[in-house]
Amino acid sequence: MKDVLRQSPFGFAYHRMIYDERGTPCDYEFLDANEAFGELTGLDSAT
Repeated sequence: MKDVLRQSPFGFAYHRMIYDERGTPCDYEFLDANEAFGELTGLDSAT
């Protein structure tokens, strides 16, 4: 399945949510993204 998403023409990014001390989402971290995501956002999807 991961190969299908990586090769998809649609932008895909997998995130980890970061929560503050109250349990409220306050940030996120990219864990994985495909090349199309990088092309759509201008972000480097290789890192």
